[in-house]
Amino acid sequence: PAAAEAAMKYVIQGAVATGLYLAGLAIHVGVTGGGSDLGRVAAGMPEFALASTAATVFLLAAFAFKLGAVPFHSWAPDALETAPPSGSAFMASAPKIAAVLGLIILFSLTVEQVAIKTLPTLNHVILFATLAVGSILLGNLAGLPQTSYQRMLAYSGIAQVGYVLIGLATGSGAIPATMFLVSVYGLAALGAFLAAQFVHAARLGWDGSIAGMAGLGREHPVVAIALAILLLSLTGIPLTAGFWGKLYVFNFAVRAGLEWLVLLGVLGSVVSFGYYGAVLRSIFFDAPPAKRGTESDTEDVTLDRAAAGVVLVCASVVLALGIMPLFLGLFDPLTYFGYK
Repeated sequence: PAAAEAAMKYVIQGAVATGLYLAGLAIHVGVTGGGSDLGRVAAGMPEFALASTAATVFLLAAFAFKLGAVPFHSWAPDALETAPPSGSAFMASAPKIAAVLGLIILFSLTVEQVAIKTLPTLNHVILFATLAVGSILLGNLAGLPQTSYQRMLAYSGIAQVGYVLIGLATGSGAIPATMFLVSVYGLAALGAFLAAQFVHAARLGWDGSIAGMAGLGREHPVVAIALAILLLSLTGIPLTAGFWGKLYVFNFAVRAGLEWLVLLGVLGSVVSFGYYGAVLRSIFFDAPPAKRGTESDTEDVTLDRAAAGVVLVCASVVLALGIMPLFLGLFDPLTYFGYK
């Protein structure tokens, strides 16, 4: 029943988001006399201010639904908790990366070009900062009391979207940093959700809870260490890709005068260690569940080697991207992101 309810939420809200997206496109095309070129849309926005404002809000709402950003997030916790881990891994990664890219293309070529001077109500800083604040606050605070592993990851994804939205609020200058941050989040989320698939296979009857992962580090230390790397990257701990992603985005935001938004992002990252740390404590420090007594109880337990392999690959990439800027000299992020 919970999965059916989550599916209905996703389908119904997705249909509404699709309708808003098409309505926004129709308005933009209509006010520009049938042209769909984004440059032409931007040129016509000041002349049709009210219609352009409505169209842009519709489009932003549709993309925010895909991102799972507040206040269009309500589908995410239920859907990502009840879906199979492999399905949740996809929903938490690829669509969000695509949505961020779509927002960058749309807003950098339209709203950002005309809003500040001619349409103050469409100021991209205000729009994205509002979504970022709500996502960071709700995602982190709601993630703290969660006992379900996948539901916790769903709320953490909402918070992670908030950090990405800080980059979008900064403007087109932060596009590479923003795409880097959302990409490394997608990579870490992919591995973290597939770790749940591994645990389901390794522990028959696992209820999906964080407490039920107790002792995983003793039974499967390699997968547990890989999962720890992914969670530390999501937190933003140094020597992981997540740390560099947040650092680059926050640096651009400070340069754009959004220090208050960066402070909120830093505080949110600190709070997030509360729920990521709960998982780490469970898998490394809590005692594993008692073994069942008969051989027949455990004979069907198998290891999902494919899921374990993906988790290891994701953790390796996240760690490599975190270490290379300091030691190997193969990738100079400061130059790449415009700091030199």
